[in-house]
Amino acid sequence: MRLLVLDGSRLLQMVVRHLAPDEVEIEEAHSFDQAVGKLRTDPPDALIVNVIPVDLNWHDLKSFCESHSPRIPVLFESCVYRSPEEAGLGSLDETARFLTKPYHVDTLRDEIDRLLASARGLTHSSSRSMTG
Repeated sequence: MRLLVLDGSRLLQMVVRHLAPDEVEIEEAHSFDQAVGKLRTDPPDALIVNVIPVDLNWHDLKSFCESHSPRIPVLFESCVYRSPEEAGLGSLDETARFLTKPYHVDTLRDEIDRLLASARGLTHSSSRSMTG
């Protein structure tokens, strides 16, 4: 299982690496363009995004993950925005969540667990529909 973390600083990647199960491969993207490139060429099973207040199309990133087959579950987190709508994401489907900082490390651990469980379920149902 591969989890891509998009964060300009390396702090979120370090925390996620510490909280995620050992069998999960944590990949890093330090820029929006780098993350989009990885999503297009070698999509991960799940994605965590630090949404910051810059002129980037977060909604298109969300839409790409929603339309990918299988869907790519996403955890958006932000210290600036209080909701997905405020961040320009619009409403979220069942494979996406939004977490507002500050939060307790246990909350992030729970969200990572939920994200990975969602990815496992989507990957399993996608492979089952291809074979059955």
